[in-house]
Amino acid sequence: MVFNLKVTSNKRGQMKMSFGMIFSIFLIIFFLIFAFYGIKKFMTISDVAQLNKFKDQVTEDVDKLWKGSQGSQTVQYSVPSGIQKICFIDYGSGQHGRNSLLYTELRNSYLELENIFFYPRGASEGLDSFELKHLNLEESVAEENPLCFDNEDGKVSWRIEKDFGESVVRITKL
Repeated sequence: MVFNLKVTSNKRGQMKMSFGMIFSIFLIIFFLIFAFYGIKKFMTISDVAQLNKFKDQVTEDVDKLWKGSQGSQTVQYSVPSGIQKICFIDYGSGQHGRNSLLYTELRNSYLELENIFFYPRGASEGLDSFELKHLNLEESVAEENPLCFDNEDGKVSWRIEKDFGESVVRITKL
């Protein structure tokens, strides 16, 4: 018994995809890209809202203590994780202390009246600095200019103080 088997190697596997299938794949990819873009934009809007809330809370706390005759209050604020430090800087006096490199780096955010700055620049989505009124900046930064507070797990803390007879408040480390 002899078997005569012929194997032909001319056949190749083919994969035919219809236009509808290709179009569906492109639509799925497009929707995924759009979804990731939307989530990123939402997170950016969330960070901006959190920074504006921070600004309002700091201003409110300083104003409340400023209106009183004296007081001391430890405060804690939530900030976005992209912010590494929040610094109080007096550009009317010289730099000194352990954060003096930030003095030069954050100078680009200083226009004229700002005294509170976010580091790194650009992480705050357009709000790199602002002016905090009723603040005795000279006394606050007497030991360290800039006076910086680290973001620890989305929180920063400091003490707001005003002694009897003072007209403005000062910020100190805990």
